Amino acid sequence: MVALSLLPGIAPPVAAMAALAPLGAPPGQWNENEATTSNRFEIYFARRDAVAPQVDAYKQVADGALDMMRDIFGTVLVTPVNIYLITDDAQFITLVPAAKDDPARYSGIDRNGIYVSVSRSGGLKPADFARNLRGLLARETAAEMSGGNLPLGLLDGLERYAQAPPAELPALVGTLQAEVGADRLTSWNTLLNLTDAPSAPQTYSVVAFLLDTYGFRTFRAYLTKLNTTKDWRQAIPQVYTNTMAPPSGSGQPAASQPGETVTSLEVKWRAYVPQFLNGLWQQNQFAYYSTDEATRAVAAGQYTQAVTLLTPAVPFLQQISNTKRAMDAQALLAKARSGAAAETTVRDAQQALEGNDYDHTLSLVKQAQDEYNAIKDPNGMSNAKPSPLLAEYETRARRGKAAAADLAAAETAVSSWNVILARQKANRALGTLTEFGNAPLVDRAQAVVDRANREIRYTGLGTIGVGALVLLIGLTITSLRRGGRQPLALPPIE
Repeated sequence: MVALSLLPGIAPPVAAMAALAPLGAPPGQWNENEATTSNRFEIYFARRDAVAPQVDAYKQVADGALDMMRDIFGTVLVTPVNIYLITDDAQFITLVPAAKDDPARYSGIDRNGIYVSVSRSGGLKPADFARNLRGLLARETAAEMSGGNLPLGLLDGLERYAQAPPAELPALVGTLQAEVGADRLTSWNTLLNLTDAPSAPQTYSVVAFLLDTYGFRTFRAYLTKLNTTKDWRQAIPQVYTNTMAPPSGSGQPAASQPGETVTSLEVKWRAYVPQFLNGLWQQNQFAYYSTDEATRAVAAGQYTQAVTLLTPAVPFLQQISNTKRAMDAQALLAKARSGAAAETTVRDAQQALEGNDYDHTLSLVKQAQDEYNAIKDPNGMSNAKPSPLLAEYETRARRGKAAAADLAAAETAVSSWNVILARQKANRALGTLTEFGNAPLVDRAQAVVDRANREIRYTGLGTIGVGALVLLIGLTITSLRRGGRQPLALPPIE
């Protein structure tokens, strides 16, 4: 049976408490059935071997889809929800008339349960069944909440929107683009009130417009209002109001104009459609329900990506009934923003390093490390995943700083005629600075090396010259001494 059960703290729609009794199983042989883990779904079939892929898929995804719709709408369908796997396509079309002209439709829902064509759903994956089931459950939940007064166009649009998103969304957008180009947008009085299948792209965009512009909380209030105000047109101005901002600095609260009408909302929708086609179609409020991707991004240290995912999700989650989910998302967003700030500091450190500002690089590395360490888990333990580049930047900055210090020492030494030490330190600095591409310091280091080499060469030549002079003087003195030891030649004495 499919009917509504209200969650604690949620005001019941008037007609929801008077749900019709189940109509009973459709004709056919339902020899076997299996329940999901939570027993909130009963899956009926004739022979399991003919429907095994569908049974296994629904047992995997059904409970999660029901939890999502419960959390979003604040109500839950009475369980167990019956799923009938139908092998006779003619019987399926009888139960789901819309499938007659739509070969791609493989499921339908009413208060008795969910009907699934086995032949049409062959080859689908669990994710496909999950997407389709979300749409069906949202459709029936909205129908029950509105007392059956939500028009077909909004039911169809909501069913596709709640798939979050439908697999055929790019095709729907392409069709809508063509309809806009041909000036074939349908008036709401016709589009939403058709008894036959309305334009899928246009009804999807209407639901997207209402949620993007006025939020889901207002849409949920509209569903509830339809229980007492049976006409969907008359319920619009009672829920959808046009709030005007007060004059700047007036200190007055915001004032509300008279409620919107079908006509005024349609005008705004037509202005919204070009924005939708220009990229807003890629956003889906219901898709924000899951924060799994953002959680994985935070765990992997991809904090900026997580901020991008969570920033639009938190406002939506704050409008659904599961307050804990919203609080968890806010805490995750705070952590992601802290990590993103650290990532920004890492990028600043990279720029400082590329600018050869080694002291500033080390300061930024320390700042980033502190920012990462400040990210705590619920137990107060630091569990951030720092950028792997941080250690590399620190190592290079320390090497660059040491090279700059060697260069300064070399310049001091060469000025003090300590040319051997100057050349040693300048050569050591030259290698590192060349590796880092620090052209100004490379030029200075090369200048020290060149000067040291010149002075060493000049010193060498001077030493050789002095040595030669000393040798010449020595030879001269030696020669004179030898000459002084010869006997004095005197004339003989007569």
